[in-house]
Amino acid sequence: MARHLDLEEQEQLAAVKAFWNQYGNAITWALIVVLGAFAAWNGWNWWQRDQAAKAAGVFEELDRAVDARDLASASGVFRTLQDRYGRTAFAQQGALLLARAQLEGGQADAARTTLAWVADNAVEDEYRTLARLRLAKPKSLIQWGFRKGVIAIHRRKQVPATPVSGRGRSTLRCRLDIE
Repeated sequence: MARHLDLEEQEQLAAVKAFWNQYGNAITWALIVVLGAFAAWNGWNWWQRDQAAKAAGVFEELDRAVDARDLASASGVFRTLQDRYGRTAFAQQGALLLARAQLEGGQADAARTTLAWVADNAVEDEYRTLARLRLAKPKSLIQWGFRKGVIAIHRRKQVPATPVSGRGRSTLRCRLDIE
């Protein structure tokens, strides 16, 4: 059963209709733009998380290959990581890990190439800087391996080094005074 509106209610309804006729199209488009931007933002975040999760799986495979000292397999896995997920932090971390393994395995030129890729293509400045620092080591340190080079510097400068064990590998902790 329809109820008749009194004069005041009819005026309010006419004002709402006039407002909607004047601004309704703009309000509708504003809502579409805001909701579309929200959906796009959520889609972008989902895609980034998905890429990071997939890259993490490939990085784990690379880590296992490096731990097994299988440099051929590690290089192949890194190429996959580099091609598919080169813009993720896992690619840069994987490159640094592979470069260290290549250096310890006697493949200094391959290590330089891997570090150069990080220095040129890293998304985050920290990885780029770290790769440049590792590339800037004197040639003798790269050829001998970092540990042998540090020991040689210690003997030459007579700086004491303290052995530290960690993650199944022994390392040297030292302080080098650069003159």
